[in-house]
Amino acid sequence: MGSSHPLGPASADDLAGAARLASELFGIDGEASFLPSDRDWNFAIDAAGQRTILKLAHPQEDGGSLELEHAMLERLASALPDATPRALSSVEGSQLHAVSCAGALRWTRMLSWLPGETLAEQSVGPTTWSSWGALLARTDQALAGLEHPRARRAMHWDLAQSSWVLEELRRLPAAAPRRAVELLTTQFWGEVRPRLAHLPQQLLHHDANEHNLVARPGPQGAEVIGLFDLGDAVHTARLFEPAIAGAYAMYLAQPTAERWSTEAALDALCRLVASYHAALPLQEEELLCLFPSSCQRMVLSALTAEIRLRANPEHDYARVHQTRAWQAIEALAAFPPAEAEARLRSACGLDAGGAAEGTAQGQEREAVLEARRQHAAPMLSLSYREPLEIVRGRGTYLFDKQGRAHLDCVNNVCHVGHAHPRVVAAACEQMARLNTNTRYLSDLFARYTSRLAALFPDPLEVVFLVNSGSEANELALRLAYAATGRRGVVATTAGYHGNTQSLVDVSAYKHDGKGGAGAPDWVAKVDNPDPYRGPFRGDTPETAAAYVAQLEHAAAALDERGLPPAAFLIEALPGCGGQNVPPQGYLAAAFDRARALGMVAIADEVQIGFGRVGSHWWAFEEQGALPDIVSLGKPIGNGHPMGAVVTTRAIAEAFHTGMEWFNTFGGNPVSCATGLAVLDVIEQEDLRARASRVGALLQEGLRALAAQHEVIGDVRGRGMYLGAEFVRDRSSRAPDPERLRAVIEHARAERVLLSSDGPDHNVLKIKPPIVFDEQDAALMLAVVEHALQATEQR
Repeated sequence: MGSSHPLGPASADDLAGAARLASELFGIDGEASFLPSDRDWNFAIDAAGQRTILKLAHPQEDGGSLELEHAMLERLASALPDATPRALSSVEGSQLHAVSCAGALRWTRMLSWLPGETLAEQSVGPTTWSSWGALLARTDQALAGLEHPRARRAMHWDLAQSSWVLEELRRLPAAAPRRAVELLTTQFWGEVRPRLAHLPQQLLHHDANEHNLVARPGPQGAEVIGLFDLGDAVHTARLFEPAIAGAYAMYLAQPTAERWSTEAALDALCRLVASYHAALPLQEEELLCLFPSSCQRMVLSALTAEIRLRANPEHDYARVHQTRAWQAIEALAAFPPAEAEARLRSACGLDAGGAAEGTAQGQEREAVLEARRQHAAPMLSLSYREPLEIVRGRGTYLFDKQGRAHLDCVNNVCHVGHAHPRVVAAACEQMARLNTNTRYLSDLFARYTSRLAALFPDPLEVVFLVNSGSEANELALRLAYAATGRRGVVATTAGYHGNTQSLVDVSAYKHDGKGGAGAPDWVAKVDNPDPYRGPFRGDTPETAAAYVAQLEHAAAALDERGLPPAAFLIEALPGCGGQNVPPQGYLAAAFDRARALGMVAIADEVQIGFGRVGSHWWAFEEQGALPDIVSLGKPIGNGHPMGAVVTTRAIAEAFHTGMEWFNTFGGNPVSCATGLAVLDVIEQEDLRARASRVGALLQEGLRALAAQHEVIGDVRGRGMYLGAEFVRDRSSRAPDPERLRAVIEHARAERVLLSSDGPDHNVLKIKPPIVFDEQDAALMLAVVEHALQATEQR
C-alpha cells in the first residue's frame, strides 16, 4: 500500500478533484465522470480514448478486503484476461493509496475498464443463461485454492451466515407473504444447512448479478463475456455461486413484470446450472441444495430491502421492486423442491432420480390412504388434518414426497437427530457382521451394559435390555412384584406407561380416557403433581408435601382391597400429564414415602431420559431423587427399537427365582452397537449442554409470546422437554384445546411440526431431537408467533 495521504475529491460531485487525483497518483490525465454506486465513490476517467475507473472506498473500509479483491483480480487476470478488470499500479508502484477526502480517509485504486454494456441493459435468452454459467465456472476454477486472511469474513449476504433472517421473519409487515418466506427458510435450513460443512468450499465472486456482468448482444439473448465488482467476495460453499446467479437469472427470465412464470424461471436456472456443471462438475448433494439456495438468496434480498424500507419508508423504487420480489417468493414456495432437483439433475445429464429417489418413490397418496384403511387397525391415528407422507429425515428435519422440509419439534425418539450418520453406520456395520441373542458372549453387550450402568447413581447397577419402553415398564413391574411379594400398584392420574394391557391398567391417560374402562382394583391413583392446574398449586414445599401425602391414602385403599402396593410408578417428568414439572422436592419425598409404605419406586424415564433435561442424564436426578428401578425407551436407540431397565443388585437377585429371563431380541449386537453410538454422539457433540442452552432460549421465547397472548397460561419444562398450556382465560385456567389445535395446524402448513399433550389436549408439547439448535429455535418461535397472530379471535 502507498504511504502518502494525498488530497482527494471533497464529494462525489467533485469531478475536478477526481481528475486531479487520477493524474497525481496514477499519471492518467483525463476527464472524470461519476458512476453511481451503492457505497463507494466511483469515477470514470476518460483519457485519449482509454477509460479507467477511479474507485474511492467508503471511509469504513479498512483496506483488507480491497487487498483480497486485488489478489483475486491478479489470479483472474491470467485465467480470464479479457473477462475481468485489472488493478493498475500508481506512479509509486502501489495499487492502494489512503486518500484524504473531506477529512476522512478513503482507500483509492485504479482499475482498467471492461468494455461493453452490462447485462442489465440487454435482452436475455438461452445464450445468456448458458454463457453466464460457463463464465462463473471458469471464474471459480481460477479462484480455487486461493487463500487470503480476509476471505473468511463476516458477510451479510453469505447464505451460510444468514441466521439473521430468522429474527427478521418476525418483523415482516402484514403485506409481506410471511408464510412463503418461512417455507423457503425452513427448506434452506433443513435441506442445505446440515450439508454445508461437507460440501466443496472456496473463494467466490458471490454476486454475479446483471449489473456486475458485461455482455454482448446475440440472437438468442446477450452473451455474458465478463464480470467485475468483487466487493461481496467470500470463502463459502461453492454451490452458492451458481445458486446466487440463478436467483438473478430467474428474475431476468420473466416475460412480463406483471406475472411471475415459474416455468420460465426454472428454465433459466437449469440452463445456467447445466452450463456451470459442464465446465465444473457439481456434486449430487450440491444439486440437491441448489434450488433451495437460490430461493433463499431471494429471501435475503427481500428481507434486506425491508430493513432499508424501515430506515427510509419513502424509498418508492425499493417498494416497487419489493412487490415483485414477494410475488416470486410466493410462487417458488409453492413449487415442489424434489421436482426442481429432478429438473436440475436432468439438465446436467444425470438420472432425475439419484439423490431425490426417496422423494419420488411410493404409491400415490390416495392409494396409500386406501391401503391403510383396508389393512391397518382403525384406531391407528394420523397427525394433522392433512396427513404427511414422510419419506426421509435428516437432523431436526423431516422431508415429504415432494422434497419439502418440515422442522420436527416433537420427535423425541430420534434423540440425536434423524438418520444421524454415526448411529446409522454403527447399526449397518453390525447388521452386516452378526446379529444374534444374549446366549452367546458379546463384547458389545458387555460394553453397552457397563457404559449404561455407569451413567446411574449407586446402587443402580444391574441392566436388563429389552425392545421398547412398554417392555421396559412391564419388566419393571415384574421386578417390583418379585422384590415385594405384592401385586398392587400406585400410579398417577394422566400417567402413560405403555401399550400392553397391564400398562394400560396403570395408565390413567388411557383407562380414564376415551374408550377406557377405568382402573382395575389392583391399581390406586394419586394426582398428577401439576402445580398449574392440579388440586394443589404453586412450586412450593407445601404443594409438594400435599401431593406426597396422597400416597398414604392410595396405599391404604389397596391394603383394604387385600392388594397391598408393590410399586409407585411415575414419569420423572409427566408427559401425557401435560409436560409438567412437579413441585421441587416432590419426587425425592414421594420415593422415600413409597419405600416407607413397602413399595419400590419406579421412575419411568422412557420419554425424558438420556440428557433431554440438559442438566442431568436422568430427570429424577434433577429433583435429587433416587428410584429403585428406572425404565428406559424411546431415545435409547435413536429410532432403533430398544429399551432397558436399570435396578439395584438386591432387586435383581429377588427376581432370580430359578425361572430363566430371556428376551429374544433384547441386547442383540446390533442394538448394543446402536446404543453405544447414541451415547457417543450425546457425549462427543455435548448435546446435554445444547439441550440446556437451546431449551432456555425456547422457554424465554415462549414466555415472551405468553406476555403478548393471554391464551398461553403457563410455560414450563426442563431442557428440551417443554410445554405451553393454552387456556381460555388465566383466571379460571379452563383449557383451550381448540385454539391450540388451530395453532398446530397453522404451524404444520408452514412446515413446522408441533403437537399437543395433556389430559385435555391443551398443552403445546415441544420435545424435538436434542440436536435442535438456536436457528431451529428461532424458526419455531417465529412460526408459533405467526400462528398465534393468525388464529386470534378464531
